[in-house]
Amino acid sequence: MNITPMGHVWHSDARHPKHVIGFTCEMATDWDAYLGHLQIYRRGEMAARPDLPDRMWIADGASRAGKALKALPDTFVAAEYFVVSQRVAEVMERFDLGGSALLPVALSKKGNTDPFCGSYYIVHLTEQKAAFDPDNSNNFDKPRYEDDTYLGSVSRTRNKDDDIVCNASAVVGVDLWTDPLLLTSLMLSDPLYQALAGEELLNNANTLRCVVSAPY
Repeated sequence: MNITPMGHVWHSDARHPKHVIGFTCEMATDWDAYLGHLQIYRRGEMAARPDLPDRMWIADGASRAGKALKALPDTFVAAEYFVVSQRVAEVMERFDLGGSALLPVALSKKGNTDPFCGSYYIVHLTEQKAAFDPDNSNNFDKPRYEDDTYLGSVSRTRNKDDDIVCNASAVVGVDLWTDPLLLTSLMLSDPLYQALAGEELLNNANTLRCVVSAPY
């Protein structure tokens, strides 16, 4: 299929499990209920405030690096939740987030008595765009089974700028979304990416430029 480039969007691995910091919360004391809340969050279904933690702290079982943290990065994963700093939140709020929400969360060090400095927010991503075009993208494995949902996560060692091709729906609507075909995806419009990168707020995550193409 012939395609004509019509712009760019960006993929970030900020939600990838490698960015997890070992936080826990009060909800985790009821494991079954906690898993139910996480499933709602992962599916991008808007949860009520009581279904999302408003306080988290470094767990006893966290890694040594996590327990020793004196400060937090601007983007990371606390337990299973994607969290951003006040600075990132202020930039995001200037853009179209659609139904996604930034929910304040208090974060503390081990023991839940010594708070981390600064304000932080859980990003509850509810917006999706099925824009990823696997047939025209490079260095992606085909799904192992016909009914597989995900083609696989993006690898910084395997993928490079412009390997990911998206259809024209990527440049329509909200500035922040996930793609159901890209595991742990975080997709950003070019204006949102440029605003965050200009403030050096994406240093804790890898990003890849994605081609937006229209068939002709």
